[in-house]
Amino acid sequence: HAERSRVAGEGADPREGLEDPDTASLYASLRSRASEVESDGSKTVERWRTGGCTSSVAVASTDWVRRMAYDGGRVAFGTASGGVGACRVGGEPVQGPKLTPAHPRTVDGQDLAPLHGAYDGGGVTALALAGQVCASGGRDGIVKIHRVVGEGSGLALETVATLVVSPDAPISGVALDAAGTSVVACAMDGSVRAFTAGAGDAWVEA
Repeated sequence: HAERSRVAGEGADPREGLEDPDTASLYASLRSRASEVESDGSKTVERWRTGGCTSSVAVASTDWVRRMAYDGGRVAFGTASGGVGACRVGGEPVQGPKLTPAHPRTVDGQDLAPLHGAYDGGGVTALALAGQVCASGGRDGIVKIHRVVGEGSGLALETVATLVVSPDAPISGVALDAAGTSVVACAMDGSVRAFTAGAGDAWVEA
């Protein structure tokens, strides 16, 4: 009889029968949550394997989006006409978001085929986002620093600084540090410049 009791108890939670009702309820809740997490994880893996991932529209811009940067649930984007904007991911789609003019769509005599291949896109050519700070580069050889601000129920970008990287070549890349206080940019003429945030909205070359 003792042997049967020992076998019947194998695999059971040793705390069962010894817990007060509140503790038992907590353990039951934790076990249920663990099962949900495991199930969600399995479903995610299966969606990746089968190509069944779901997507949603975060923003419906009135212009072609040429560049995008993501950080902490926020997206900054640059358009073919040279405008920049921002939105949150996971909320209701933003229709016709506010675009802040930042860079020219075209520059006379400039050929971006080496950068874009056969399709010579215009406007914003590089973009970076770190927290509340966004950096955009364009065909004008300039990097602009923007601050992410609230715009109604959405987001927008407010330009706070203009940095000249190259007077003759488009910006080909831009990067911000995690704190959003330093930026490095390069241009198609081989220029590479670094800037750091100073007092107020001033940025100085490093």
